[in-house]
Amino acid sequence: MSKTSTGWLIAGYLLLRWVLATDPGYIYDVLAYKRWALAAADFGISGVYANSDFDYPPLYAYYLYPLGKIYKLISPEAFAARTDTTLLSVLIKFPPLLMDLAIAWILHRFSQGSRFLGWGRGMQPNPDQDSALEIDGPSRWVRWLPFLYLFNPAILFDGAYWGQPDSIHSFFVLAAFLSFGWSRRAVLPWVLLTLATLMKPLGAPFFPLLAVLSIARFGLRSSILGGVASAATVALVFLPFALAGNVGETLERITGDVGLMAYTSTNAHNVWWALGGWRDAEAPWLGPVTPTQLSLVLFALFYLAILGKGHLLHRREESGINHPQMLGLTFLVGFGFFMLATHMHENHLFITIPLALPLILVPGAVGKQFRWVFLAVTVGVLLNLVLHDLYLPDRAPLTWGGPSGVENVHMDRPFAVFELWAIRFSLWWNLALFGFVTVTGLKPNGWLDRLRSAAN
Repeated sequence: MSKTSTGWLIAGYLLLRWVLATDPGYIYDVLAYKRWALAAADFGISGVYANSDFDYPPLYAYYLYPLGKIYKLISPEAFAARTDTTLLSVLIKFPPLLMDLAIAWILHRFSQGSRFLGWGRGMQPNPDQDSALEIDGPSRWVRWLPFLYLFNPAILFDGAYWGQPDSIHSFFVLAAFLSFGWSRRAVLPWVLLTLATLMKPLGAPFFPLLAVLSIARFGLRSSILGGVASAATVALVFLPFALAGNVGETLERITGDVGLMAYTSTNAHNVWWALGGWRDAEAPWLGPVTPTQLSLVLFALFYLAILGKGHLLHRREESGINHPQMLGLTFLVGFGFFMLATHMHENHLFITIPLALPLILVPGAVGKQFRWVFLAVTVGVLLNLVLHDLYLPDRAPLTWGGPSGVENVHMDRPFAVFELWAIRFSLWWNLALFGFVTVTGLKPNGWLDRLRSAAN
């Protein structure tokens, strides 16, 4: 692809993002982000919890603070009156745009240079020999990898239209596990994943996998240093709260807010939606066992299977588990957490898209298989978002058939017949896809095993 063509694509993309940024988006959430940005600008990062209903981990406040300051500088009267404007909508949607571009950039670097990645036999870089995986050369997949992310309809719907900041934590998770390919020490992956978790708790489930892969790749001593760097990162992010003397109050607010909307499934088309969404996840369900407790058991068993498979992959070759296999395990953890955990929202499947993308470059049958997996994941994410948009379900064809008699708890109205069947289709799509990638990945000589032969 020529530089001119790339330039026109980027210009068209930025124009599209500008148009979508002027839309109010998923208005309830975007209005909350606006309140938080203005509160951060007024009271500082350390005062955002005490002076607003801010309910994210603290890293998001660092993104919102300068946006509130910019709004105050450009439109002081609107800031003082707390007036909602198109300018504020555009500002709030800037962090998702910035991090979408960051994901595209890291995917571009990933696809361009084997020395950048060190993706190949084993994990030890050899400065005298390019031992990297021979990806598909100048094929369209290499050239188009960042644009497959940027122009992905599910990505545009979530970040550009809805204004959700899922690209922020997704970037840090993706970068953490991609960094295994170029980092010689464990510090960088640990810091990156810590930043993901300080943005959203959705980064936390990846830590056990990170710890195991870190020890396998870098050794115990370097991994301990990575853990120390992780703790230092937490301390640095919480420093403004410590200086203000309200760390305890802040931690209490964060841990308390994690339990908000404690439902089995908050519009997430996963196992718990199949069993009944919008139910109390903390109420006894099987005897004294709550859905949350059962979901933790299910995810723990799934995780043990993932780690067991990783152990087998590591022992199988003298050089140990390779980078493609690491990314494959990461993809499964992200997908599994969405499908098996309670408290999931419709947009929490977002992270599987950037995690699946690197594997489409693997040569041979595994790469072809993951191109279909990437497409299927995109469909799953997009359907889950569209079917729970605030406005689209009130339009044809989703209104076809009239009221179904089944209550939509979230919107306090009955589902339409076509809408209900579309949601059921989306649910079974996700269940089937999750079952397929899990079974075919964990079985002997499955796609995780074949990532070894693809890399050699």
